[in-house]
Amino acid sequence: LKRRKLEVQLFRYDLSNGKAKWLTPFLVGHSIAGIWHTGIVVCGKEYWFGGHIFESERGTTPFGTPTQIQTLGETMRTREDLWNFIQTSLVDEFTEANYDVLTHNCNHFSNTISKFLLNESLPDEIMKQPDIFMDSWIAQVLRPTLNRGLGTFGPEQGGAEGFGGGRATGSSAKTDWQRVEVGALVSYEYVHGWPCVARVLGKAGETCDVRWLDLAARQFKVQKGVSRLLVRPLSFAKPSHWTRTMGAVGGGGAQAQGLEKKEQFRVVQFMEEQLRKLTVIGSM
Repeated sequence: LKRRKLEVQLFRYDLSNGKAKWLTPFLVGHSIAGIWHTGIVVCGKEYWFGGHIFESERGTTPFGTPTQIQTLGETMRTREDLWNFIQTSLVDEFTEANYDVLTHNCNHFSNTISKFLLNESLPDEIMKQPDIFMDSWIAQVLRPTLNRGLGTFGPEQGGAEGFGGGRATGSSAKTDWQRVEVGALVSYEYVHGWPCVARVLGKAGETCDVRWLDLAARQFKVQKGVSRLLVRPLSFAKPSHWTRTMGAVGGGGAQAQGLEKKEQFRVVQFMEEQLRKLTVIGSM
């Protein structure tokens, strides 16, 4: 697989610019080192949440230079593993609509990413910080303002591709779903972390029906009601190029479609041949 260990870092940004140490004793009764915004850095990219999920070049976020940089460990996950996890599991959880500076913020996102990459949570100093402010009068007064200020970053604010020339949720996810058409070939994640090629049989709302080859069961399967988060369009998967659904090729058609039908037939023929080989091997 040619995977290698990658260092995972936590970038901490003190939103108080150093004032927390002398302000917090008056506000919450004791001093804390900083009021933290965090981002996870791996593969030279910084992943952070501010209403959308962003993948930025490290150190190019709106929060400036990190106050502290902490090495959390090493992961075997790749950059695409992480972005796929974000797109399939987190894109509907971490949104502008459900951002809350106390209960669902950047640190909760960083903690989720840390668990995915390292199977470890962030330090309690960060994760328990909202508990300190939860019942304070200052949190109740500033909460709406902070939610607007910290939870409404959009891809358009950082240019067409988000802050730091990277990616952002909400910018490509909708476009990808629009490209998923009936008859198209897509990447379908039938088990977390295990994608396969499937054909779209139907599409309605936020779900679609797909047909795919289950190698373990040695048969084609149809899965209905697949969430849009589990499918991705393939660059060559256009119904105009692949005019038939998976299965035996039959029936007539215009001569102009002859090439497409032959291509489709070869693909299906190859997959059925592989299925026959698997069946033979399994019976030995």
